[in-house]
Amino acid sequence: MADIRIHGKMNENTQILRVLELYSGIGGFHYALKDSDLKVEIVAAIDINTNANQVYMHNFPSTPIFQRNIQAINSKHFECFMPDLVWMSPPCQPFTRNGLKKDKMDHRTDSFLNILENLKLIRKKPKFILLENVKGFETSETHDLLTQTLNDCGYELNEYLLCPRQFGIPNSRLRYYMIAKLSEESVIPTRTSVINHTLNHSGEQIRHRNISEFLEDEFSDEFLIPDRILGKYAQAMDIVTSANDHSCCFTKSYGHYATGTGSVLRTNEMIDMEAVFLHEYQHENEKLNALKALQLRYFTPREVANLMGFPKTFGK
Repeated sequence: MADIRIHGKMNENTQILRVLELYSGIGGFHYALKDSDLKVEIVAAIDINTNANQVYMHNFPSTPIFQRNIQAINSKHFECFMPDLVWMSPPCQPFTRNGLKKDKMDHRTDSFLNILENLKLIRKKPKFILLENVKGFETSETHDLLTQTLNDCGYELNEYLLCPRQFGIPNSRLRYYMIAKLSEESVIPTRTSVINHTLNHSGEQIRHRNISEFLEDEFSDEFLIPDRILGKYAQAMDIVTSANDHSCCFTKSYGHYATGTGSVLRTNEMIDMEAVFLHEYQHENEKLNALKALQLRYFTPREVANLMGFPKTFGK
């Protein structure tokens, strides 16, 4: 299928793209739109999370923000907002690798299933629908229902599994993305199950950047790994240096759980880390002191935001 592009006249009398954000979070998609060459108006951002909405409001005070359960959104709301583009990042827990994978039987999918049902009822459907979720969504029953619904409503689809490292960002965060465009043809588009793993960069050379480009000049000692965590879990941590071009996916449990939630940074690169871990210590204190010499620390919130692509103005 040909690559679907978002361009051209979006409304009859203007080129401004009316955008409705569902599950808007802290505004990552809004920032992406600001970085694009699209002329947009965010007609509404809707999320049920109070903290996320406060962050969004701080960064985009002029955007209409609604704290609402998306399960209560219906076709009349869509017709009121009249969006040209709908962006959705529905809850990922029903599809995550470490979750129960209850799929559409998980109550956290209820609001998304509600959107799909109401999409069928909208008279003037959005020209574009964009969606993001975790890897695993693409093999779910919910995904099958999504693609079937969009197909029935006359949309053409492009689907992707993409990771920031493909774009030179030193962070592994494989995600599913979908772009759906309302077909201008009277014939219902043929469904496709092809998942693309690359984007066409038109021959553009991607520069792979090191972690050093995303670090703050200074950090507080509060980000050093506590002794009780260091002695028990250091060997299980994903440890990177400023020269590396990779890091693990950061989760909301980063800093609360020792492993599987994101990488930690070794700030003392003069010491042979392998020798530290292979050495047989006589006493626990000796081992702890050797580990402390590595100066392992968590990435700061600003550094994580940098790796996620948020601009320097985020949170200011």
